[in-house]
Amino acid sequence: MLLRVKEEARRYVSLDSMPVRMLASEDPERFLQRYAPQLLPAIKLRCDAKPFLPSEGPQPNAGLGTELYYGSYAQPYLERDIDPDGQAVDIAAPSSRPGASARSTFYSITTMHLYQSIDCFATQTYTYPMIPRKLEEHIRASARYYPVVTVTGPRQSGKTTLLRSMWPDKAYASLENPDTLVFASSDPRGFLRQGDKGGLIIDEAQRHPALFNYLQGYADESGPGRYILSGSNNFLLMERITQSLAGRTAITTLLPLAAAELPPDAIGDSWEAMAWTGFFPRVRTTELPADQFSRDYLATYIERDVRLVKNIGDLSAFRRFVKLCAGRAGQLLNMNGLASDAGISVNTAKSWLGLLEAAWLVVILPPWHENYNKRVIKSPKLYWVDTGLLCHALDIASASDLAYHPYRGAIFENLIVAERYKAAANQGKSPELYFWRDSTGREVDIVDNSSGVPALWECKSGMTIGSDYFKQLDYIGDLMRVPTERRLLAYGGSEDQTRSAATVLAWRTALLRP
Repeated sequence: MLLRVKEEARRYVSLDSMPVRMLASEDPERFLQRYAPQLLPAIKLRCDAKPFLPSEGPQPNAGLGTELYYGSYAQPYLERDIDPDGQAVDIAAPSSRPGASARSTFYSITTMHLYQSIDCFATQTYTYPMIPRKLEEHIRASARYYPVVTVTGPRQSGKTTLLRSMWPDKAYASLENPDTLVFASSDPRGFLRQGDKGGLIIDEAQRHPALFNYLQGYADESGPGRYILSGSNNFLLMERITQSLAGRTAITTLLPLAAAELPPDAIGDSWEAMAWTGFFPRVRTTELPADQFSRDYLATYIERDVRLVKNIGDLSAFRRFVKLCAGRAGQLLNMNGLASDAGISVNTAKSWLGLLEAAWLVVILPPWHENYNKRVIKSPKLYWVDTGLLCHALDIASASDLAYHPYRGAIFENLIVAERYKAAANQGKSPELYFWRDSTGREVDIVDNSSGVPALWECKSGMTIGSDYFKQLDYIGDLMRVPTERRLLAYGGSEDQTRSAATVLAWRTALLRP
């Protein structure tokens, strides 16, 4: 079948041949196929070097590119077929694998010098077609004062593309490259000296914890903006930073695209299409189907990162847990009920939810109280960072299915919450989002305190404004002494209105609001 469907110019090779398989295992960059686990970082680097972005002129591969599809297929194949028992080990370091051959270990060490001089540090100037990101201004400002700038965020949010476009002359190294990781592990001083001339971008920096200890000394001796770190595992990365780089680095978070970052013609005619498609750059800049991306994202990046932090043997239980979290979007979070439905202990549920937060899959909104202690002991609400992933986790097959879906209102509310969260993060602020609820059930969906002055948001997916839409804003706004101009009603219609009780925002206006 592969021979039948492959393009005429594409070569075919079978890894059933032992000599061929040995070559593929020992030189993955040269022999880029999909059998040995150590090939996957090389595939990622190759894909990142040539992004699947539209360009002028005819496209050789319209639609979903075969390399992208099969590249995204490779990781779940390895997770489920090569490592079915969940005993994942660090594939980046051959010498650490049980049964690793002396030959492969020797090869990794000796080729370190080759990669040091040829391929370990990419200094080529790439042209990255990309959507301008609002966070760039804050990152540049931080680089004027700190020797190290750290950019965190979920996988595929555009960190590498943004940083390499901002500093095309800086050396670039990804610690997902096994040979680069070996170099950084065996000679950390030599590795960091690659930034002496023009600076160094270190991608997935959390993969080598000991490097941060050496980076501390170099940071004290270097000027501002010398080292740029990025990472997609917030838990591991922040642990390394707090231990070694406290006070030496600025920390920013790049989330998926905000609606305000999209071209005007990309907003579309319905909020349902916006929510279902999601906001990851690859979905918005290619013809990759949104449901395909969401499926591959949850199957690969989330599951892989989870295994890096927590040894979860039963991935089916974890997938069930993720779906249950999707069903609770916009609801009060009852950990006992969530744990019971998932068939796990409460402590396990708390641990797994922390993993989803660390991967920027979900965010937790605490209730607003004047007393901070009350705020933290009350039940919070759960939301998803990207509504495209949320819709996929809820098995919503298309945007049109949202018209009568039982979670329609919750998804619209989640869409507004996510945009408020990104609006604050893109300004370099810590998003301060809450909700207001009392014991009688009176509730306002969002209390946005990111600017230091609270603004109240009520979210209604309906296209017709009802008088009851303003009841909660009136009561809670008066109680909190919030002026009417900061009482906002976002709804599913298309017309903005100025009412005496609140400012009414059409869904499009609400998404684009700074």
